[in-house]
Amino acid sequence: MYLYKAIIFDWENCLAQTRVHPVRLADGAQELIEKLHAEGIKLAILTNGGQGLLERYIDFDRIKPLFSAILTSREVERPKPHPEGIESIMGQLEVSADELLMIGDSESDIIAARTAGADSALYLGDENAAYYQEQDVSRLNPTYVVRSFYELIDLILV
Repeated sequence: MYLYKAIIFDWENCLAQTRVHPVRLADGAQELIEKLHAEGIKLAILTNGGQGLLERYIDFDRIKPLFSAILTSREVERPKPHPEGIESIMGQLEVSADELLMIGDSESDIIAARTAGADSALYLGDENAAYYQEQDVSRLNPTYVVRSFYELIDLILV
């Protein structure tokens, strides 16, 4: 049995590093996605960006089939930090908030997860860590703080 039945990933500067060209997945992200999918954990993407942002990643078509739901800000009335997107994905994946983990790099990801009643992981990879001070992380109070996607494999697949 796994800690979570479903994982929602933020896209921009979390799952995908969009500050680099060409856009690439964060280190360890593809391995994590493939392993979680193989274990039967439902995967989703929730992004405040549009579909074009997803498609900027050159290999997006290769990983897209591994996700059961992909929701952009254009498909919700109220984007993150409002929980509407998370609640919509919970309905699509048929999971409850206590079976779900939201992984994101921003305050809006953590607030959306908390408001929806789900656990959250703040991704502070090398690309993102410079944007947060220790007091910022403490104030956000995510369920987990991770520095790499490799850490998440051990966390989720307990």
